[in-house]
Amino acid sequence: MNYRGNYAGFFWAGSCFLSIVYTYFRLPEPKGRSFAELDLLFEKRISARKFASTSVDVFEDSHIQGTAAFDRYEEKVDAAVRTESVAAGVTKV
Repeated sequence: MNYRGNYAGFFWAGSCFLSIVYTYFRLPEPKGRSFAELDLLFEKRISARKFASTSVDVFEDSHIQGTAAFDRYEEKVDAAVRTESVAAGVTKV
């Protein structure tokens, strides 16, 4: 009888278990988060397991002013406002 084929399942079960452990500890839960909030959570180096419970307000937190993510989104909002005002015919913003 050949018993080697029966042990292949242990290899695949072990790799599946390692994948589950990696997924649980390393992949964050982005449910209900905007891209700006995710950027700030990564920039603040918040643990992936704490993403769901950490509260982030992109434009209201004073300690995030001056961070790279905040500056990028502030520039995008300013550009969008300028574009909308040009499309509406407003000359002064």
